[in-house]
Amino acid sequence: MADLEPLKAGQRYRCKGCGALTRFDVVKTTRTKSFYHFTIGGALNEEDVEVLAEAIETVTCRWCGHGKDIEVIDALEETETPTQ
Repeated sequence: MADLEPLKAGQRYRCKGCGALTRFDVVKTTRTKSFYHFTIGGALNEEDVEVLAEAIETVTCRWCGHGKDIEVIDALEETETPTQ
């Protein structure tokens, strides 16, 4: 996959190798800012999470294992999943 940008609304992945649309292993790094609120008992509640940066490192098809033939398509472009 040449362009490893995070997906935008209305986009999805498609494996050009097997046609899969629904199962992908995605490795990403996310940098966030958040408010930590600890209870008196010490339990952490993370609130107001803001994504500052996100980078997609790899996308691999769960069906066939390929990571080189993944493309970003319009989510409504194709709705059939492969039968395997």
